[in-house]
Parts: sequence; C-alpha cells; structure tokens
Amino acid sequence: EYRRLLYVAMTRAQDRLYICGWHTKNKAPEQCWYNLVQAGLAEGAVEIEDNYLVEAGETVSSTVLQLTSAQKKEIEKKKQSPKEKYTDIPDWAGEPPAADPLPPSPLTPSRPDEEEPAVMSPLESDDGARFKRGRIIHNLLQTLPEIALDHREDALKSYLARAAHELSENQQLEIAGEIQTVLNDPDFAPLFGPGSRAEVPLIGEVAGQIMSAQLDRLLVTDDEILVVDFKTNRPPPTDPVNVADIYLRQMAAYRLALQNIYPGRAIRCALLWTVGPHLMPLATEQLVPHEP
Repeated sequence: EYRRLLYVAMTRAQDRLYICGWHTKNKAPEQCWYNLVQAGLAEGAVEIEDNYLVEAGETVSSTVLQLTSAQKKEIEKKKQSPKEKYTDIPDWAGEPPAADPLPPSPLTPSRPDEEEPAVMSPLESDDGARFKRGRIIHNLLQTLPEIALDHREDALKSYLARAAHELSENQQLEIAGEIQTVLNDPDFAPLFGPGSRAEVPLIGEVAGQIMSAQLDRLLVTDDEILVVDFKTNRPPPTDPVNVADIYLRQMAAYRLALQNIYPGRAIRCALLWTVGPHLMPLATEQLVPHEP
C-alpha cells in the first residue's frame, strides 16, 4: 500500500515530474519515497547540474538525476478555425423591447375604497342594543343553515339564551321569530337550505380587473345562482331604490363574476338587512348600470 500510493502520485504527471526531497538533522529512512525513487532511476537517469539550484544556493547539492524519454508522436499543429461569417444585425435588435402589459388591477367589492353610508351610532339611547342585535342575527344566519333542520330550533334557542348576549326572554322570542321568517321565506328558503354555503371565497376577472371577495351566502343550482350579502346598516332602507350605490356596485360585480363562472344560468342577488331583519331582492335592471 505504501508503494502503491507512491505509484499513484507519480503517474498523475502529464509532461514533467519533479521529485524533491528534504531532511532534518536526522537521517531519512532508507525506504522513504525519495530514496526509493532515487534507487529506481539510478541506472537509466543522467546526472546533471541544475542551474536553478546553483543560482539559488539553498540546497546541499545542485546535482540532480534527469530521466527523459523521446516524444514518439508528432504534436499536431492546431488547425485554424474557419473564419466565421457574420450576417447583418436585424433592425429589431436595436429597438427597445415593448413594455409588458400591466397586470389587472385588483377589485375588492367587499372592501370598497369609498365610505359606506353613515349609520346610527350604536351608543344611542338604546345602549347599543340594536347594534348588538344586528351582530347576533348576522351570526345566526351564517351558522344555523349548517345545522340539521330537526336540531335548528334548539340551537337557535340555546344561542339566544347565552348570558353574554344579555337578551330578555321577549327579545329572544322576537329575534327567533325574525330569523325563522327569513329562513322560511319561500323565495330564498333554498339559499339557507341543504347545499347552500356560507362565507364563500370568490375570485374572478371582471372588466379587466381581478376580483377577490367573500360571499356571505351562496347557492348554486342547475338553473340559477342565488347570492346574498349581509348588511348591518341602521336604519336600513325599506325600498331597493334607496340602496346606496356602493352596495349596488358591489352586488353588480358579484353578478358579473358569477356569470363568467356559471354562463347560461340566472343570477339572483339580494341584500339581507340584519336590522329587522329582512331580505331585499335586487333586480338585474337595477344592477346593470353599476357594473364595473
């Protein structure tokens, strides 16, 4: 193994191999690599004076053993590479590239930049009762449809009876009746029935803009799409003609996005005012002028 490593070291040279030894005041072992090489080259090598060592004067002796071998194969002359042919640079190479089109700007109907209509302060003489009532109704309309019909009434009563809501027995009965009226509305009962969904993310392209929104309630059937957005305005409008334009633009954008996703199906939109509460269908004719 000791000599194999020496062989490996010596056979890596391509053109020339220099073997140099060094020693301290102690004599080098007879079987050190330097002595092995010197003994092996003694018969075939020529002893010469190395000019570099003579001038350097840093070695004990400037005498070296040199072993050479004739170059048997002629070195091939490098062939000159053919001259490359260049063609004229096309005109377009000197022109700046066309600007990339701007990405579609985001559209977030559920988070409009405009200010929403002013509402009555929840800190009025009712001590915020109507404001709290609206939030309770909003939560119930989101969660109750997910509960089986035969357990829904018990869940409704249990939720309203929570001490944190601070509702009197009459208030609980009143809210329960209003919730049942909305859920059982013949026109929108399917929207709160089996197959309907709450808090549905909606992403699509509308009028060259990428829209990102969240639908409070959505029902998809083979024939039509029903979408409802909950509003807590106090007091709410009683007639669709009095609905703020900002809400009409929001629902119009929803309608367009859903049309692109479900072509050929009727899209029905409505607002659910939690103060009341009452459902307010929005006619297509009212929404079209407010499309993005």
